[in-house]
This record gives sequence, structure tokens and C-alpha cells, in this order.
Amino acid sequence: MLIVSERERMKLGLPAKSAVSVLGDEPDDAEKWKQSKSYERLKTVYEELIRGYKYAKNL
Repeated sequence: MLIVSERERMKLGLPAKSAVSVLGDEPDDAEKWKQSKSYERLKTVYEELIRGYKYAKNL
């Protein structure tokens, strides 16, 4: 797991000492994190579009 901000560490409820132990130590961990965030944003947008389409279809 890669924690990239203090806010995320706090959201997970991890103390600073624990957060250090779960920081990603592989060179591409930061890139994997960015890709997963991007994927989640796209997924959310598509889900909203599908909901809107279904709603419009039922009108």
C-alpha cells in the first residue's frame, strides 16, 4: 500500500509509525497509485453517466 499524503494516513486511522511501515518502497508504487486513482475517477464518471441515461430513458 502506498500512502502519499498525511490526509490519507489520517483517513485510514494510522499513527505515523505505522504509516512508515506501509509506504510503498518499490520504484513504481507511486505510478500504480496514480493509475488506481485515475481508474476510480473514470469508473465514477461512467457510473453517473449510466444512471443519468437510465433515468432519461424512463422519462
